[in-house]
Amino acid sequence: MAKEPIVLGYYPSWSRKNYPHSKIPWDCLTHIAHAFVWPSPDGDLEMPRDFLYPELVQTAHEKRLRIIVSVGGWGKDKGFGPMAANPAARSRFVNQLTRFCKTHGYDGADLDWEYPKEKDRSHFVQLVTELRRSFRENKIPLLSAALPSRDWRGGYDIAALKSTLDWFGIMTYDFAGSWTKTAGYNSPLFSPFPGGGSIDDSVRFWLFAKEMPREKLCIGIPFYGRVFQSSGIGKPGTGGNMITYRGAEQKRSEGWLYRWDETSKVGYLTDPRGKQLVTYEDERSIREKCNYLLENRLGGCIIWALGQDDTGTSQPLLQLVGGKIPRPPGAIKKPSVSP
Repeated sequence: MAKEPIVLGYYPSWSRKNYPHSKIPWDCLTHIAHAFVWPSPDGDLEMPRDFLYPELVQTAHEKRLRIIVSVGGWGKDKGFGPMAANPAARSRFVNQLTRFCKTHGYDGADLDWEYPKEKDRSHFVQLVTELRRSFRENKIPLLSAALPSRDWRGGYDIAALKSTLDWFGIMTYDFAGSWTKTAGYNSPLFSPFPGGGSIDDSVRFWLFAKEMPREKLCIGIPFYGRVFQSSGIGKPGTGGNMITYRGAEQKRSEGWLYRWDETSKVGYLTDPRGKQLVTYEDERSIREKCNYLLENRLGGCIIWALGQDDTGTSQPLLQLVGGKIPRPPGAIKKPSVSP
């Protein structure tokens, strides 16, 4: 029987007040990644003051989910480089993270170093190798990593990592934002422009250029979008600030016009004056992404972030993912991705 795909939802520690563990639809997920703790340059494990959440860990296990701790995250990963390069600091970090997982009941860790450079390649491999050895000795089963949509900095030795990590979560979102000169889709399945970037482009890169195992590649699915001051996709734009699914749907209820891009398989909104647009995920685009990962026999998906589609009465995006994945044996179609 084929292994069921992973459906991992990131649970940011700052969500606790507005989105407590009691609101999580557990039956829609296979894994939770509790974000974030991070390494200091000296190898100490650091975390927010209110990070520990024993009810989250306990309930995950009661619901027969795996829960792992996410290490790093954007702006909190500056300690990775010097720690990984220093054998003593690396050993200290490995010991502290192992002890943290055992003490607080986590089933493993997800490394979110954004992003190692070419000079860090061997150090990252050493870190993963030493962590895996320590985890095995302490009966901690899971170790994964979050990777960018492409290996822009040359920091990943997939040949050395693929047998040590359980899966790779590819962050296939943020293809456009405040850092781009034009308005674009946050997470297009297929690019509307040559070289524009998309989930499919990223999957092909990691599968064929880097020879990542298909069954260990998990695509990133965002429950948020971007707001641009622009008259259209591909046109000059400013802004690019994040907006949650529920925020986008609020604009739709206020009269913003919904449009669908059949090429990219994503929807977007334009304001009545044609001066602003919102690119975001809705149920139609999420369904396309789920179909894609199933048809191509990928390892599953990682979701950023739980709670962003919470309308107060439902969580339609997560419920859709949970309904599509996993599917019964034999339901997966012939893969459409090929070299």
